[in-house]
Amino acid sequence: MLNVILCDDDPKVIKLLKKFIEGYSMMEELDDINIELATGDPLKVLELFRANVEQADGQMKQVARSLKHRLLYLDVDLGELGKERHLDGISLAREIRKFDVGADISFLTHNRMTISDVLNYKIAPLAFLSKPFIHEDQGRLQAEVIDVLKHAYERMSKSTVDKKVIGFKTGKRTIYVNLVDVYYLQGNKSKNEEGNKSDMMRSGLTTLYEAGGTQYLKQSLAYYERQIPELVRLGKSHLINPSNVKETKMTGRSVTVKMRDDSEIQVTRKAHDDFEALINME
Repeated sequence: MLNVILCDDDPKVIKLLKKFIEGYSMMEELDDINIELATGDPLKVLELFRANVEQADGQMKQVARSLKHRLLYLDVDLGELGKERHLDGISLAREIRKFDVGADISFLTHNRMTISDVLNYKIAPLAFLSKPFIHEDQGRLQAEVIDVLKHAYERMSKSTVDKKVIGFKTGKRTIYVNLVDVYYLQGNKSKNEEGNKSDMMRSGLTTLYEAGGTQYLKQSLAYYERQIPELVRLGKSHLINPSNVKETKMTGRSVTVKMRDDSEIQVTRKAHDDFEALINME
């Protein structure tokens, strides 16, 4: 199911978007496209994503093993209610990324200059759509809305399994990352082993490298090895996601494993052979 979320301070634009999406779904006989929420209140949108990972009292709870496939059409300027909530479309998208890095996000804007502003953040929008003034040029907007819808639907259709979500404790909070976006985890040496480690590194037992950036975790590498069987040990200090290995290079007695984020992990040939044996087991 592709769940569509619309957020715009203009009810007439919301009505137009619903008309385009529902019309296309009916014409193509797609009964797995659902308009989950249509609102001018950005806080209502954010609450949908917060519900995945935390309770009303702010305490984290165990999330489901999968997140919904979601496509968002967000107005960049959310008017007075957006100002009241301290959330415009860009800041709303940044908050959403904390809870779901895989949601498809498209922006509606009158001002094309907004694009350069958005690119400064790690939001990774699917598209920028030009809003019509007083509903002029509705045909163009309809074509853009449907193009984004088709792209998101195709991405969802190619997904053979739901997104598996892993919880990682970073101290006082827990972050949730799609397994497909995890590159690898690296065990940090203790302060006694390496006296010049940064304060940030000393604050965590393990470092997580994932699509959204680098995170410093409180549990040990051995803990995550037990909790996440999909990750495979590579040498003494790394757990890696085999699906995110880009290539390997043999050099003398060592092997360099290159991940999809272009980071490189160097290990002994024996460690690499042990890794290969594990991932090739049926």
